[in-house]
Amino acid sequence: MKKGTTTITTKTKEITVTAISTPVNTSDFSARQVAPRRMAAAPQAQTAVEKPYVIDITLPTQECEAGKNFDLSQAQLQAAGENNFNISWIVGRGYADMPDDTTVRMDRTGSVVMTAVVVGGKADGDVYTKDFEITFTEPKVEPVPVQKEEIPEVPVQKEEIPEVPVQKEEIPEVPVQKEEIPEVPVQKEETPIVPVQPEEIPEVPVQKEETPAVPVQPEEIPAVPAQPEETPAIPVQPEEIPVVPVQPEETPIVPVQPEETPAVPAQPEETPAVPVQPEDKSIVISTKGELMTNNEIVLYAKNADGTGTNYQNAVWSIVKDDGTNSVIEKNVLTAKNTGTVVIKVTIGHGIPRIRTKVIEIAQ
Repeated sequence: MKKGTTTITTKTKEITVTAISTPVNTSDFSARQVAPRRMAAAPQAQTAVEKPYVIDITLPTQECEAGKNFDLSQAQLQAAGENNFNISWIVGRGYADMPDDTTVRMDRTGSVVMTAVVVGGKADGDVYTKDFEITFTEPKVEPVPVQKEEIPEVPVQKEEIPEVPVQKEEIPEVPVQKEEIPEVPVQKEETPIVPVQPEEIPEVPVQKEETPAVPVQPEEIPAVPAQPEETPAIPVQPEEIPVVPVQPEETPIVPVQPEETPAVPAQPEETPAVPVQPEDKSIVISTKGELMTNNEIVLYAKNADGTGTNYQNAVWSIVKDDGTNSVIEKNVLTAKNTGTVVIKVTIGHGIPRIRTKVIEIAQ
């Protein structure tokens, strides 16, 4: 009997097989009964290949001076798997010029939203988009160095002014004569004294009147006894004053009629109709022209596949006016008032594809 070891190596693991051999008369067995000398190799496992997709897109800066070009090609794309993606740029919101596919420019201060579009950038194969708000600021004015002008110093000659002696003017003193006022003596007025003569009143002698005395005879009055006069007593009846009941003044009660306010039925707020069809994100709406009142704004509907192809059979309409008095003729939008207007583009017949966009109209 012989013992042997055989090692079989596969991609997954190593298998060791030990065989014990015994001398056998092969003539007793047919060819079918003879054991094979080798084992079949194990099937190789196939590894699933993951589809690459976009993880994120970043820009090192989102600011630029007004009047200069902003380079969009500096965007960094981070992808899972092989990075064979291309970024297409479109104006998402606002107004700006695009001299080429990777450059945006504004000649005034403000901001514009640029949308990065990567076809098949999502894991499910859908279009990947991301918005970036680019701000254009006032240009920086570099100070111009001012060359200081050198003025040669000229020595100033001190002007000598001769000193002229000043003669003191002598003013002669004029003696002041004191005015003499002659004194006039005041004569005292003398009032003569007139003696007052007392008035003499002659005395008149008063003659005393003599009245003869006449004897008065007393009158004899017979004494008559006084009979007391009897006055019958009359009872005094108290005057009866009838009591008149006072009737309280009745004030009629006037019922107050409640003021009836007519009920005004509330008008339900009209909500703009929302399209039933889901919006097609492969359609991108862009504008050209300043978003201001009484200005022609050209509307474009492009394919988001990166080619930037304009749809020629696009039909434009207004979903919500919001008091802007907006009008669309073909693909030109005009608004008379400021506010927000919602526009819609319809592409195709039968079951059309639609996409809406909100536009802010400024003064």
